[in-house]
Amino acid sequence: MPKHKMILSTTEPNNNIPLIRIIQDDKNSQIFEAEIVEEGQLLNFDSKVVFFNAQIGPYKVRDKVETIYYDSSRVSYTLIDPFLQKVGEFEAWFSFADSEEPESDLFSTMCFNYRVLPGIRKNIWEGNYFWDLQELVEYYKRYKTLIAGIVDNKDFSDLIDKIAEIDGRTNRLDNFATATKTEAEQGMAADKFMTPQRVTQQTDARLATDEEAKLGVNNTKLMTPETTKAFYDSNMVTKHFSTGDLSEVKSGDIYLTRIGDTVSLSGSVLTLDNADASNNKIFTPITFPEGFRPTTDVAVSHYVPAMFDVFFGSVTSSGTLKLKVAMNNSHNHNITASWTTADEFPR
Repeated sequence: MPKHKMILSTTEPNNNIPLIRIIQDDKNSQIFEAEIVEEGQLLNFDSKVVFFNAQIGPYKVRDKVETIYYDSSRVSYTLIDPFLQKVGEFEAWFSFADSEEPESDLFSTMCFNYRVLPGIRKNIWEGNYFWDLQELVEYYKRYKTLIAGIVDNKDFSDLIDKIAEIDGRTNRLDNFATATKTEAEQGMAADKFMTPQRVTQQTDARLATDEEAKLGVNNTKLMTPETTKAFYDSNMVTKHFSTGDLSEVKSGDIYLTRIGDTVSLSGSVLTLDNADASNNKIFTPITFPEGFRPTTDVAVSHYVPAMFDVFFGSVTSSGTLKLKVAMNNSHNHNITASWTTADEFPR
């Protein structure tokens, strides 16, 4: 799975992290691995609960991080569907808390950005009905506890008032849940749960037929046109270069994704044990094949965690990846880049 490695600070902007591009259909396949620092030093967050957060439009999406390396101040999170629910560019960050209670964060990293590119599915429709139901459930839990306390203390003076208050909440729930057949057919009860017959008819009328979906010829109906799927199937390709494909390195993984005429690069390589950083020495792990070469020489974001710094990196128009040896001996070099290509699309 593609792994996007980065260093995130709790005190300084993350200006050296390039925009991360992700296809909307890539749920459970994209990993954000972050080393957490504060004032340029590894941050000790032992025993803290870690969350991955993103701002999706007006809503904040949040999920608990399960893979944490406390000894090396690293976290690893595999992106799930809610973070890919809309196409666009979004801010994300990791936060740290003592518990899993909502709004209990003690501190967080500065934000970085990722962009969701359109896949072959529709956006998830947004709504707040589940929040309304959850609110009602919380009311029942709270009043159940209150009445249990009254019974335990044998003090029934407030019981009538509490029951009356619960009746009011119950009526509210009934109003949501008990539409009559006539109301459902006519769609005339605005405060009740139902699928009005006329809404069902309208929805059916908005769904594309199999033939329309194959041809993609109706622009007023809901569908994933077969031609759209075919376009993305034929215009997106991913290449993985592992240690056996690389040279002048001890190990590494490099990923290239081409969508249309845009190529995205991400990866990490480990330099040789005898690496020599003198005289601005350059090493060339790979020359990318035809189909992925840039139209002109492009810069590579080349970060060395052991140095907390970025160094020279480029991909030439002939596809050769060039990186500066940052330190003597073996060290990790994290790389990301994107460029346009005029090469024929690889099939």
